[in-house]
Amino acid sequence: MMNLNSIMTGLSKLFLFAFLGGFALTVVVHAQQDQPAGFISIDCGIPENSNYADEKTGIYYSSDAGFIDSGESKIISPEFRTYSPARQFLNVKSFPEGKRNCYTLRPAHVTGNTYLVRAWFMYGNYDLKNQTSQFGLYIGVDFWDNVTVEDSITYQWKEIIHVPPKDYINVCLVNIGLGTPFITALELRPLNKSMYETQSGSLNLFARYDMGSTTNQLVRYKDDIYDRIWRYFNLDGTTTISGSSTFPAEYIDTLSDPPHIVMSTANTPNASDSLYFSWVPDNPTDQFYIYLHFTEVQVLKANESRAFLIYLNGELWYSKPVIPSNLTTTTIYGSKTAPKFEISINKTSNSTLPPIINAIEVYNVRQLNSPTDEKDGKNLSSSGLTGEMSPSISNLTMIESLDLSNNNLIGQVPDFLSQLAFLKFLNLKGNNFTGLVPAVLLSKSKDGSLSLSIDGVDEDTNPRPAGKDENTNSSQSAPWKIIVPVVVLSVFVTATFAFLWVIRRRKQVKKVDIETNKKDGTLEEKKKQFTYSEVLNITSNFQRVIGKGGFGIVYHGYIGHTQVAVKMLSPSSTQGYNEFQAEANLLISVHHKNLTSLVGYCNEGTNMGIIYEFMANGDLRSHLSDRNPKVLMWEDRLRIAVDAAQG
Repeated sequence: MMNLNSIMTGLSKLFLFAFLGGFALTVVVHAQQDQPAGFISIDCGIPENSNYADEKTGIYYSSDAGFIDSGESKIISPEFRTYSPARQFLNVKSFPEGKRNCYTLRPAHVTGNTYLVRAWFMYGNYDLKNQTSQFGLYIGVDFWDNVTVEDSITYQWKEIIHVPPKDYINVCLVNIGLGTPFITALELRPLNKSMYETQSGSLNLFARYDMGSTTNQLVRYKDDIYDRIWRYFNLDGTTTISGSSTFPAEYIDTLSDPPHIVMSTANTPNASDSLYFSWVPDNPTDQFYIYLHFTEVQVLKANESRAFLIYLNGELWYSKPVIPSNLTTTTIYGSKTAPKFEISINKTSNSTLPPIINAIEVYNVRQLNSPTDEKDGKNLSSSGLTGEMSPSISNLTMIESLDLSNNNLIGQVPDFLSQLAFLKFLNLKGNNFTGLVPAVLLSKSKDGSLSLSIDGVDEDTNPRPAGKDENTNSSQSAPWKIIVPVVVLSVFVTATFAFLWVIRRRKQVKKVDIETNKKDGTLEEKKKQFTYSEVLNITSNFQRVIGKGGFGIVYHGYIGHTQVAVKMLSPSSTQGYNEFQAEANLLISVHHKNLTSLVGYCNEGTNMGIIYEFMANGDLRSHLSDRNPKVLMWEDRLRIAVDAAQG
């Protein structure tokens, strides 16, 4: 049996499955037309106003200058230029700045039409760092796929079939902290609406194979009028049969079918009556679509016949025998979700010839949210939202209206709302926000460019503490119970704490130094150690920065439903490892109501960090600011400083 998982390293993986309950369709489409219009072909990184025709396909490529306004143009290293499969692989566009950089594609007549979007990548050591990397690829704000770069010479492409609901498509490269994103080329191809239909979602390319190819070359435009790329592939235990010399001239090569050159060859078993496929999907919850293409490539004698049945995991998939024609293409397709798949194509009892297969297409579904609501507005009022406002809202760059009223959101009103340039209506009433409303939002509300509704803001837009308690008389209210995170201690508290702490330590310097050295291993005994991959998951790839400490940046994250702060050691820190150990050991040994508690740590090579509980009441600096209507009283300041110093 053919195990496809073992041969897919560096290639698009093959995934075969069928629709649950034996549903499948036989599709034969008859149409013909000339070269289609609407191609968008971008060579990323070539000079502005540059364009040329590709030597192999004749397709015209142009500069990306009109599609994106960020990034740096780079040329691959000279030693890799001879390995470039085409001219567009000689340059790249690199994005060392910014977490997200997006290309905007605006094809003609886009709304409701089907498009193939393809992104190419070849590292070529353009930055002379000779390093691996990984970064995210998105359609708008929705995840498409990850790009993993393992060497300088290998090229790869990502492809998705997408029906955009608006008149543009944003293709975004996202930095996830594992290397600088880059792109080699970007292509868009219009497709016939009837070619790939799904109940929902877009189709991410998993595999598209030309079975039994005799040229061992990629097949694309002009052989395929839609510029689909067909990779040559042969199953183990099979032989190739070709109809290049006997293929009938009257064969109907329809536009939706694989091209003639692909369908003129096939795999057939060497010494058995069956073809076998087996595989395990990377994600067992993904839904997949499979298209199996069959055409008879041989001229059968009067006493010869070819018929076969298709099985999935031991059960009949398509209820009727498949009898391939030599005049048309028969396509069997369907969809299914399963943790494991075994496909067998078996000769029927009355067939004299073994089964064949000419071509395979496999896609997994990506649920890309419609940007229609992004621009027109999102109404999430009374939706049961809890915790802090999700940073993902910052990705809705085109949103005009946002209603988050009557939920249970907490924390500060985030600054990223100020960056939503098209936002005209914002309703935050009925939540439990604390702290000050960002000044930019208040300014927009005052000049009339934003309709802002939030508890704790007067009609004249003068700020008061955001939240449901509108009593601003601080002298009549009870002293606030402020829990002070170590990461944001003010200069005042830090100085007081340090002064008293140093005095106490002077008498026991030698003892503490020895104990500190011994405590290098005690972190594992007292608190949980997290791997770096776990830290990436906790912080959503370091998505939200909430502060900067003595030895690194502090990120917001979640462990389950619990909010945490993650302070990572910066490689450029001058204090580095010693301060990391000092702070970690201090948090282990000191427990106080005004000091945050240690949750865990990461100590994996150069990736070192401290994870501690997140305090949602804001930092001490904001409560000492004269801009805060509930400024912290002096007796409370002194109590916190003395309590923290005494331990």
